[in-house]
Amino acid sequence: AAAVAVGMLMGAVQYLPVMEYVPWSPRAGGKGYDYATSYAFPIEELLNTYIPEFTGILDKYWGRNGIHLHSEYLGVSVLILAVLGFGAVKLASRRSFARFWLGVGIVTLLWALGGSTPFFHLIYALVPGTKFFRAPSTIIYLVALAIAVFAALGTERVLARDFTRKYVVGWSIFAGLLFLLGVCGGLTSMANAIALPNRGAAPMPADNAGDLFIGSVRSFIAAAATLGVLLALLAGKLRSTTVAWLLTGIMALDLWSVERQYWMFSPPASQLYASDAIIEQLKAIKEPGRVLAIPGYMLGLRPTGVTAPRDPYIELISNGLMVHGVRQLLGYHGNELGRYDVLTGREEDYKEILNPKLWNLLNVRYLLTDVDSFPIPGASRIAGPVQNAAGSTEYLYRLPGENAFAWVAPVIVKAGDASVLATVLNARFDATLAALVDSAAPVVGPQITKLPPPTGIGVHTASYAAGHIALELGKPAPEGSALVV
Repeated sequence: AAAVAVGMLMGAVQYLPVMEYVPWSPRAGGKGYDYATSYAFPIEELLNTYIPEFTGILDKYWGRNGIHLHSEYLGVSVLILAVLGFGAVKLASRRSFARFWLGVGIVTLLWALGGSTPFFHLIYALVPGTKFFRAPSTIIYLVALAIAVFAALGTERVLARDFTRKYVVGWSIFAGLLFLLGVCGGLTSMANAIALPNRGAAPMPADNAGDLFIGSVRSFIAAAATLGVLLALLAGKLRSTTVAWLLTGIMALDLWSVERQYWMFSPPASQLYASDAIIEQLKAIKEPGRVLAIPGYMLGLRPTGVTAPRDPYIELISNGLMVHGVRQLLGYHGNELGRYDVLTGREEDYKEILNPKLWNLLNVRYLLTDVDSFPIPGASRIAGPVQNAAGSTEYLYRLPGENAFAWVAPVIVKAGDASVLATVLNARFDATLAALVDSAAPVVGPQITKLPPPTGIGVHTASYAAGHIALELGKPAPEGSALVV
């Protein structure tokens, strides 16, 4: 109980802010059972724990999950020892310990499988927060931990010679059968029967046949090496100490032979996100202004120069400018404010991001893109062409309008979401004339029949930093007015 309490306190760094934040996020109210079970561990991929090439590694993955940058491989040598370790459930000295980890393994495996079994309905109904999130397969690390524990228990039994030749023969038959299915095309045929049709340019099992052949051979070699050591121990040809070292070496090589493919290295952040002339110009601007960073195709234009395939600055959901403290209109968050998504029209390909009223509301003063002309009246190019750290040719534009960081509105008006959204995006609405707030907000606004004139109060940004803003008003604000930031 104490360990669970400590674990929950450690996890609170992440889950307490999320619990407070969820009601305002796009996930408020939950996303439904289908969403919660998406990116689960497809049941057919259990074979990957033995032959990881079955559904393909990285770019050759053809399975049901569109993103698959991980491996479910547990290790052939590990599995051979773990299955032997399951027998520890019957040992008086290890019974309660083994039963606990068996329970952990079963529950977390069923959890990882998501909608493949009815079990996840219990998780969805009983575990707080499940309806907001997805990817139940991420709990596979606990399955792996349970398997590792049983591999340790199995190693104890090996060193105590508490196993029989029948166990080795049984595993030999199983390993030989999978080897034959892999090298003779049986597993590829199975994969073809499972794979979803009409995948377009996505990989298919046929693209993976060569790797599956090699993977079947590799897995068989790992099995043969492990079983050979066990037989040698039974025959009295090896000492227990030698067996322990050999099994450790076999497991390390077995796991390394697969996991090494996932060790990817990139240049340091100082190089990937290096500054350039445009970024330095944006950082030097005193009054805050957001940047709309988008590729030319979103403007209906073709890039003028080079556009890198993974540009961290002008991809639609990139956050490269944030590294330099430059504020952006868009970027990747994953749990952003739901109203922000509605305002920008995210669900309809960000249909509002070229609306000048949106720029005015959100302090959008600049456009960063990869085209040398921007067909918006009043826009002017202020920098470019400049080659950024990714190799793209970029241009910076000043957008029309004041699009201030803050202003003083003479009156506060309370209204519902639909009314506010329609109003703020209306070309006739002047945001400096009224601060529109949620009807449930704890502020008091007067009943008005017409909008009053602007306050005429200038607002200067004395200093701006994340979490701390100092503003100076040109003169005192009248009662009932609102500072809009």
